[in-house]
Amino acid sequence: MSPAPPPAPRQRDPQTAGRTLEILRTRLDEHFRLAVLREGDEIACGSGCSSCCHRRFGVFELEADRIRGALSRLPAEVRARVRAQASDPSHQDRCALLLDGRCSVYEQRPLICRAHGLPLAIAASPGAAPDGPAASGSPNALSVS
Repeated sequence: MSPAPPPAPRQRDPQTAGRTLEILRTRLDEHFRLAVLREGDEIACGSGCSSCCHRRFGVFELEADRIRGALSRLPAEVRARVRAQASDPSHQDRCALLLDGRCSVYEQRPLICRAHGLPLAIAASPGAAPDGPAASGSPNALSVS
């Protein structure tokens, strides 16, 4: 008996993908909202914090579409700044969308930013040195992100 043929590839439905993205965003945002309530001062993130934005990440095409849409609604001078930062070799150590310490497309930020951007402080083993942005609020903490 020969093996069954592989299943046919599923057709991509942009509307379903968009709804799924919104569900994931909502779940992530709610998860982290509850983490902040539960952990209080152990959460190092806050308004104006951009420590985790000093990286470059890839995003899903659907997210890129949303980011392009958000960028298109920004003033021309803001778009020009983002474009300049994206092509500036001295700016390659951080996200081009980060302007003046804030995300220029915050409401449309990708999943990686929503998930990666919540550093938590946890108790370190005895004698361990503090590490990362979370350590500033807790002398016995390690940054976990």
